[in-house]
Amino acid sequence: MLRVVAGVLSWLLPMCVCLLAPAQVISGSIDAAVVDPAGAAVPDATVTAVNNSTGRPYTCVTRSDGRCRVEGVSAGSYEVDVRRSGFAPWKTRDVPVPESREVPLPVTLALGQDIETVEVESAAPQLNTTSVL
Repeated sequence: MLRVVAGVLSWLLPMCVCLLAPAQVISGSIDAAVVDPAGAAVPDATVTAVNNSTGRPYTCVTRSDGRCRVEGVSAGSYEVDVRRSGFAPWKTRDVPVPESREVPLPVTLALGQDIETVEVESAAPQLNTTSVL
């Protein structure tokens, strides 16, 4: 009887441990660095990244150094919008976020009214995802 219980526990215990282990989530991030035309950091700017496929928005607010990281974004293409009172809104399309990568996003906000929009049409540089440093 003791052997039967030990046999069942030796099979059941590893199964329970596997069920309790967290699932691996493969996501990337967008590291925004927001400055004004003079190169000074812009704090309290709202950075919103919207997944082009799902429409899901991700948001962060810049710190005093003008930086914030939009974390936990699924791999894909994003439209990014940056807004701060006293500056013209800034927008770019098709920012590629590969799995498990951090994408730097330098942003220079133009002085202006909140109703203006500056839209960047260039694509972000392609990342080499096949080689390791």
